[in-house]
Amino acid sequence: MTLHHWNPPDQPIWYFAYGSNLAHSIFTGTRKIIPLATKSVSIPGWTLVFDIGGLPYIEPAFASIQPGSVLSDEKRDVEKDASTIAPTVEGVAYLVTPAQLRSIMASEGGLYAYRRVVLRALPLYPADGDASGMAVVTLVTGESRTPAGVPSRRYMDLITTGSGEQHLSPPYQAYLSTLPSYHPPIRDHSPWQWLGAQLFLLFWLPLYKLLQWVLETTANMDPEGHAPEGLCVLVRTINAVMWCWHDRVHSRVWGRGDGLI
Repeated sequence: MTLHHWNPPDQPIWYFAYGSNLAHSIFTGTRKIIPLATKSVSIPGWTLVFDIGGLPYIEPAFASIQPGSVLSDEKRDVEKDASTIAPTVEGVAYLVTPAQLRSIMASEGGLYAYRRVVLRALPLYPADGDASGMAVVTLVTGESRTPAGVPSRRYMDLITTGSGEQHLSPPYQAYLSTLPSYHPPIRDHSPWQWLGAQLFLLFWLPLYKLLQWVLETTANMDPEGHAPEGLCVLVRTINAVMWCWHDRVHSRVWGRGDGLI
């Protein structure tokens, strides 16, 4: 349930992480954010998805959450049970300062692909607080890719490792272990696809890295961690062109770089 519209905090606030920020190596390591407290929580009615487009052939898709949806046929086959509904998303609530929250928002691209919302989270364990729940700020899909791609093995490893570090429920950890992941082509095994990936990345990788750097740098200058709207529009447009080139031209010659068939 969405509680209310975003109001910038002036005191510590709970931030809900469900993707790579679950992992200590990312949140406290790469991003150097030391939370004031942590709680393992879930958000009823919301599920994990991978509909944020990344960079083909390396990081095709990133995580987001959306109101509960039906699992695909492929995932139902993997689940091998009667359920057709994806499990409620679980993650960790970090208590962070306003400055830390701004840094988190900036590290996520200054909200060019996400929307910031406040949701109601429930503790997974009695020791983590009142069963009635708590308000958390988190990120949901703002600019999705259709069809959604498959996350890289590297990215999924961060999520599954983080889910163990944060003591998420065993059923949810088991569910994460069933999700597919993308493996970049290897030169010795798939030389044609590997060559195609190198040609694609020769142009798009430097541009992608530059845009991500500009987004994060400008977002860190904003009190709320927002990148300038004009810049966000430009990046969305370039991403759309990149994925259009991949889908309509490059992948038809060299093979897909998003894990789809």
